[in-house]
Amino acid sequence: MKQYTGFVFACFSFSSLVGALVYGAKNWRIPLWKRFYFCLAVVNIGIGSFLFAKHLWVIMLIYLLIGVCQAPTWVNGNQLMLHLVPPTRFTEGMAWMGAMNSIGSSAGSAIAGQFIDRFGAHGGFMVVTVLALASLAIAFVGFKQIKESTETPERASTGSWRWCAYHPAATCGLRSSRLPPPPWPRSCRRWCAAGTRRAG
Repeated sequence: MKQYTGFVFACFSFSSLVGALVYGAKNWRIPLWKRFYFCLAVVNIGIGSFLFAKHLWVIMLIYLLIGVCQAPTWVNGNQLMLHLVPPTRFTEGMAWMGAMNSIGSSAGSAIAGQFIDRFGAHGGFMVVTVLALASLAIAFVGFKQIKESTETPERASTGSWRWCAYHPAATCGLRSSRLPPPPWPRSCRRWCAAGTRRAG
């Protein structure tokens, strides 16, 4: 079955591509923090289920399912950076995130390799499961900060409201032309309306 390993990874890549296209084409009204945690949970729990897979085709099916949420998870993570990191340090924040991804991938591969040498494929899946669940738990440690940062508008250095509470990709400035299209949810309507009044 080893000759089909590449096909399994191809299924994951294709599924991730489909997820990216669908996710990017839709105008989401679900809050960013909910999308982030949902996609993260699907990916991590799905990876953790490799431990119970008895056949390569089962892993392929799991990859097809979780791959749909792989690209959206990265997109949501990048969007969170816009809310959590000050504009003056955004480049630094993205650099830290990229560095931590590389370090985590390298360290995880090294640890998994040791377990595979000693216990076979099952040992590697054990490491993957533990790391996946651990990373999910770490993400929930910052749940309050992530939720508040994506629901509460932040003042930019100019004094204008920089982010719309319900439309993370839209700016919510003092000029009405920069506001997201109505109707606005209650969570950000008052801030957008206040900006429009001040602009007028």
